Amino acid sequence: MQERKKHIKLTNDLVFKAVYGSGDDSSRAALSSMLNLILGRKDNPIVDVQIRNPINYAKQRIDKESILDIRCVTDSGELIGVEMQVKSIGGMDNRMVYYQAKNMSKILKKKQEYANMKKTISICIMVGKYLPDTESFHNVFRYKNIETDKELTDISEIQFVELGKIDASKPLEEMSELERYGLFLMYANEEKMADYVEKLKSFGDEVILMSDAILRKYTEDEILAELAEDRELFLIEQEVMRIRYDNLQKALIEKDNIIANKDKDYARKLKQKGISVEDIAEITELAVAEIEKL
Repeated sequence: MQERKKHIKLTNDLVFKAVYGSGDDSSRAALSSMLNLILGRKDNPIVDVQIRNPINYAKQRIDKESILDIRCVTDSGELIGVEMQVKSIGGMDNRMVYYQAKNMSKILKKKQEYANMKKTISICIMVGKYLPDTESFHNVFRYKNIETDKELTDISEIQFVELGKIDASKPLEEMSELERYGLFLMYANEEKMADYVEKLKSFGDEVILMSDAILRKYTEDEILAELAEDRELFLIEQEVMRIRYDNLQKALIEKDNIIANKDKDYARKLKQKGISVEDIAEITELAVAEIEKL
């Protein structure tokens, strides 16, 4: 069981969805608490959420490539998507904009006036770092005038929470609740960090305690542990394939450059021997304009 337990980590996107996207009372309460913390909803908190895509173990066993996001509708009618991203892959900003657009197209009800559209929010929680132009681990993006900074509308919002930017060396009592929660996401169920996690829990932060209770229950779930392990292996295989593809592309580009340089060297020698530019172009298949520059 100990071997299985190590895969029950909150940063595993499958486990993350099981904890916050199961759709039962405890999961919905934990998700509501997490959203209130990230969105800063102390004065106007989310009371309840309805999960649009609850986790399905049978489907997940078959479809390992499915995107493990959580889509929910709040008691006020807002549509919120949450995703745990283990790898900081390129294009995540564009990907989030694409998902946000898809979600926005689903929230407008038939015959509803655009003026009455409810807010759509996409939240990407990332294990590492992604945004290079800011040291802040929590960043919010909306539509604004690039000259006046005046906001066009607040019905569309994309948020990034980069766990890799949280300073774990900072005293816990000096951290915000969101920082402590971020570290809990990182270290929960990490055997070597058990004492640190207990200290995080000692602050009594609601979302940490609720999440920990659900995670403890799932620690004994053999099916989830097996699926979480499969998910980790799948993501590793995908990363290896991506690296191999990138290396192959680089090798092909390098090969093309070598061939191109050889063709240019050959064309240069032919040109020095007085061969016409047109004939050289026919022999080497280089453009006439390119040969004239040699």
